[in-house]
Amino acid sequence: MSELIIADAGPLIGMAQTGLLPLLKDLYPKVLIPPIDEKRGRTVALSRGLQIVGTGAVLLLAKERGMINRVGDALDQLAAHSYRIAPALRARILQKAGEA
Repeated sequence: MSELIIADAGPLIGMAQTGLLPLLKDLYPKVLIPPIDEKRGRTVALSRGLQIVGTGAVLLLAKERGMINRVGDALDQLAAHSYRIAPALRARILQKAGEA
């Protein structure tokens, strides 16, 4: 994983509402928040040669490092605050977490 993560408002808001936001500073020494939308954030990430990952990948890394116990619980918390993840994507994330 990179030392830098570029995040847009949607995931930041969801993570802040659920108390998961501190995971970002614990996992990544630098967090860049572009003054724009998700498309612009992806453009900035690609221009810096960074891999594009989503909230699910951040949660998987947090579980791998022992920062959270269950990815499914974190996804449930996000969903309770109207953060949407497609059911098929959720299933893939939980499978990778060994929780499916």
